[in-house]
Amino acid sequence: MERTIQKKGKRIMALGILIFVLLVVGCSSSNLKVGYVSSGVGNTFTASYYYFDGIESRNIKGEPGEIITIAYNSEIKKGNLEIKIESPTGEVYLLPTDLKSEEKMEIPVNKTGTYRLIVMGERTRGSFSVAWSAI
Repeated sequence: MERTIQKKGKRIMALGILIFVLLVVGCSSSNLKVGYVSSGVGNTFTASYYYFDGIESRNIKGEPGEIITIAYNSEIKKGNLEIKIESPTGEVYLLPTDLKSEEKMEIPVNKTGTYRLIVMGERTRGSFSVAWSAI
């Protein structure tokens, strides 16, 4: 009988540890990807995924007088996907994403620096493709 009580106590303790670990992992800001396949060659970045919850980013160099052209498409089957460009001065250009989007955006470069392409997934399933040029 004493062994049975010890076994139950160990099981309860193991279950408690498991629940604690799951809570810590679930509450941390992680970059979780399931079935995530991506490619980035030159000035392109594409990905398709079963589940994406996190952030991906790429840098785009810009010089005054140039125009950064962003062509992108996305297909969102579940969750939320946000694509945006952050300028060196902190300006944010949000690229609209609907369930299925194919858009183009032009951003004038006013200051030399690195513009940041940011893709944020929030419990999303689908795909996206982004291509850019600075002319």
